[in-house]
Amino acid sequence: MINNSNLSNNIKVKEKRSAKTKPNKKINSSAATLMLLLAAIIWGSGFSAQRAGMERLGPMTFAAVRFCVAAVALTIPVMIFRRRLRGGLKTALRETLGGGFICGFLLFAASLAQQIGLVHATSGKAGFITALYIVLTPIAGMLIGKRTGRFVWVAVGFALAGMALMCIEPGFTIRQEDRWLMLCALIFTAQILAVDKYAPRSDGMLLSWIQVSVCAFFSVISMFIWEDPIGQAASRDIFSSWLPIMYAGVMSCAAAYTLQIYGQRGAHPTLASLMMSLEAVFAALFGWIILGEQMTGRQSIGAVILFAATAAAALAGKPK
Repeated sequence: MINNSNLSNNIKVKEKRSAKTKPNKKINSSAATLMLLLAAIIWGSGFSAQRAGMERLGPMTFAAVRFCVAAVALTIPVMIFRRRLRGGLKTALRETLGGGFICGFLLFAASLAQQIGLVHATSGKAGFITALYIVLTPIAGMLIGKRTGRFVWVAVGFALAGMALMCIEPGFTIRQEDRWLMLCALIFTAQILAVDKYAPRSDGMLLSWIQVSVCAFFSVISMFIWEDPIGQAASRDIFSSWLPIMYAGVMSCAAAYTLQIYGQRGAHPTLASLMMSLEAVFAALFGWIILGEQMTGRQSIGAVILFAATAAAALAGKPK
């Protein structure tokens, strides 16, 4: 005789296991593309906020405060929507913690390099050099077994030519801030590949929260090691920079990186890369509107070549 209670228990166990391993439902492609476009606009305008915030604050202090603001901002929706998490908040945390830690540490390293580079580089220049991750991503994909077409290598050559026009000074010297921004692009390449790996099987909001919280943790440690954020003068500078801090924290970090995670889940990888590469264009545009920044004719030509190369690299693998 069949024991109905044991049978029902076995079915429930199987359902729980399948719920853990089943990937998240894909987001509509059009909606995902719009998410990535909105993220690019926010990131582009965020360069101006980062530069404005560092008029009074050191790069590590600004990064630490803005990522702490972002972590707090993301805690609210995570707590509100925790009931929709598969298996509850504790189970979802166990499944997402490892991937979130890796994404968060890479985000910390890339953002810190970018913040240091922005101390002297203009918003537009920083945006275009950072956008090199669009070209570097398919090259890095070769290391994990993903094929890269010959057209991408042509795009890489043009990207290097554009970067040379933007960065190399007479006498073939590269400024210190340009080196930091190149390092930022390299680390962001790894961060994008990590998000591409962990986002499909993780809750997007929870993954973003863990990623930003890990980034905030390491940023605070760096702030206390290399800068002096304690004291009346430091507190006054932080409060006086509240507007760029809030924008960079809530919008550039909390909102935009969450949009990236959801967008990469539903958009075609090449189209996602193209949308995110528009960050460079918006960085130059907002830098001109908000801060009155301008690039030289040589740098402008290099920016056009660099953007064309990144767009071509993104479209190279797009299906017909």
